[in-house]
Amino acid sequence: MNPALRFRSLRGALLGALLPLAACDPVTPPTDLVPMRVEPDAAPHTPLPPRTVHYICQDGTELAVEYSSEGARLHLNGEHHLLLPEIAASGALFVDSSLEWHTKGEVGLLTGADDSLECHAQ
Repeated sequence: MNPALRFRSLRGALLGALLPLAACDPVTPPTDLVPMRVEPDAAPHTPLPPRTVHYICQDGTELAVEYSSEGARLHLNGEHHLLLPEIAASGALFVDSSLEWHTKGEVGLLTGADDSLECHAQ
């Protein structure tokens, strides 16, 4: 069959099938719905309570990370670093001037100037 003729036949069949639907009454929304009242939160910007997660890294290093509304406070070898949240393609990313802490699920990757450590939540 000629492609132009086949297109006209298909177009005619579709119009024939859809034309009766055009004559239908428009859908009338129900009138018995009661509007919901949405209460605003008492404190919309209430900070989350801090949560500490302990990690063991591949070289045996232990670290604790306290997650809060501020970011992530990393406790490592007696030092404390406040890492601020950054946009990550996947997982969560926190950074400061010398460290980067990237987590996804139970795994975290700590990256410093020269080294990276993979750590697992305990």
